[in-house]
Amino acid sequence: MDRYTENTLAFNKQLSLDHIVFAHLEKLEKQTRPDAIVVIGMGGSGLIADLLQNLSEYVNVKIPIIPWKDFGLPHLPYAANPLYLFVSFSGETKEILSGLKAALDLTAHPLMGIVTGGGTLEKLGKEHQIPLATFPQQDLMPRQATGSMFYAALGIIKAALAEITITDARNAVAPK
Repeated sequence: MDRYTENTLAFNKQLSLDHIVFAHLEKLEKQTRPDAIVVIGMGGSGLIADLLQNLSEYVNVKIPIIPWKDFGLPHLPYAANPLYLFVSFSGETKEILSGLKAALDLTAHPLMGIVTGGGTLEKLGKEHQIPLATFPQQDLMPRQATGSMFYAALGIIKAALAEITITDARNAVAPK
């Protein structure tokens, strides 16, 4: 069996928080509640925004989820306190690093979180003590890590919004 098939058949193992490593979540727990969640991600990492939008009712997110798939940060005249969630499988995506730099350059430090499998994004998260969720990349391609990135994002969001529901779904999805 090839590695792609093995990864696909093992997808259900990603559907929990057990393999995610979190750091600095207390920074979100002590802050004002966000009034929107901006998910900055490209390609396979950008799928997380779409999942959050489509599953927001299921996981109990009652604030807008805004996908951003470009450089920098979006202009949000209707959100006074957004949570910027930077998602990059590799941690090297130029658009996501550009958005993080823009957020770090703001005079009023916004709420931020990082989801990554490593790279420069992880390094910057640790350096600036930004709430961080990392997961093992193993031999996965970005789209094969969607479950890990989604659960990592939920873990960060839950630190800012305690009412978030995170269900361990490993046994709900069974490969054949």
